[in-house]
Amino acid sequence: VDITADLSQTDHIVLNMGAPTLSQLTGLGTYLPSDLYVVSHGTLSLTTTSNFFYYGNAAVNAGSGKFENAGTIIVSGASGGYYLPSAITNASEAINSGTIMLDGAIASSNIGKFTNAGSIVQSTGGAASQGLNAYQIDNSGTISVDGVAATSGYYFGQGTISNSGLIESRQDVGILASGGTINNVQGGTITGKTIAIQGSGTVINAGTINGDVQLGTTYFYGGQGKYVADGGILNGNLTLGSGNDIVLALIGATGISGN
Repeated sequence: VDITADLSQTDHIVLNMGAPTLSQLTGLGTYLPSDLYVVSHGTLSLTTTSNFFYYGNAAVNAGSGKFENAGTIIVSGASGGYYLPSAITNASEAINSGTIMLDGAIASSNIGKFTNAGSIVQSTGGAASQGLNAYQIDNSGTISVDGVAATSGYYFGQGTISNSGLIESRQDVGILASGGTINNVQGGTITGKTIAIQGSGTVINAGTINGDVQLGTTYFYGGQGKYVADGGILNGNLTLGSGNDIVLALIGATGISGN
């Protein structure tokens, strides 16, 4: 389904692909996975005015379907909100080939796979926002926010991140990951204020990482960390925990400027 429309809401989902049927609302029917694939070419805008909305307040509720933003999504959260409103939530797969602008918001939540070839940015002068939260992330575009830029694995198990674009947090950690693999390919850049990557699992770096890489430390102390230097540069320190950690230099050099 292709949609070319400019829609806006305050304190309410703008596009709800998971709206229940009458039989479901009356308890006579069951919730079934959505087979909808919706592409939005317009502008979807959500503004929240309360700090007390729980998870689920979003510009787009994909209802376990597939959604693509080929236009613009703008999300502005209430000042000091603990539960950030999402641009896209509850999708088996989400794609951004357009622009997502955030002001005290998060780009995605509860997503199976998120492919970003567009722009996910915090609006100029906007409140701290977070980037993508998904099991699998494939980024060839730009993610630039003040909060955590990408989170994978926390609610889904061992997720994966592939980056050939820019993943950047100006004031926080670039990537938080719980197990799985982060593959920063040639041309990809991952940046954090102090820590670029924190968590456990495997980091393969053929691009550029600005900030420290901490594997198997803090919350993940004891988890195994693997760092594979594949011709990339780490402008920071590499810290490993107490697990069976591995550092592998494929071309004979680690490319690490720090310790």
